[in-house]
Amino acid sequence: MNAGHLKTVNSYPSEGVLFVKEHRVFTGGHIYTLEAEGGQAEALLVRGDEICAVGREDEIRAAAADLPHVPEEIDLNGAVVVPGLVDSHTHFASYCEMSLGVDLTGTETLDEALERVRMLAAEKGVGEWIRGWGWNKNLWDDDSFPLRSDLDRVTREHPVALTSKDGHAMWVNTPALSQAGIDENT
Repeated sequence: MNAGHLKTVNSYPSEGVLFVKEHRVFTGGHIYTLEAEGGQAEALLVRGDEICAVGREDEIRAAAADLPHVPEEIDLNGAVVVPGLVDSHTHFASYCEMSLGVDLTGTETLDEALERVRMLAAEKGVGEWIRGWGWNKNLWDDDSFPLRSDLDRVTREHPVALTSKDGHAMWVNTPALSQAGIDENT
């Protein structure tokens, strides 16, 4: 937060409200706002579970002085405060893992999907796994399931495991099956 720029996040309750959650002033910590410019503040004014204002300590104290009651003061003793991250069922860990693999979303043909795998295989060291996601056989001319032999054509030097768009099928090649201990006798 830039010095001298109090940012009000939520408005205070209007006159006549019967129930007001207690306010708290947090100071003495490292408060990160994650804003592009001046992403750090000295103090925070909170009502219940809502941030009311963030800024310099003197600004927050001035805002707190306007309240109809004295807010509780909490010294963070150097602790770090960051905005809450809420996972609205986005499978964030999977999203991060996917950034390391091959995205097959929107491929219109089996050959297009295979070319993307081939390109990533060319960048990886022999034996490194290739993971990917997003293939959708329903978009391809032949909507039959892809085969391990299709993947084997583009790489036998890497185990490959590719999850379908809906997450209900996995397309793998021979090295992946071998590493999993799956063969004609399994």
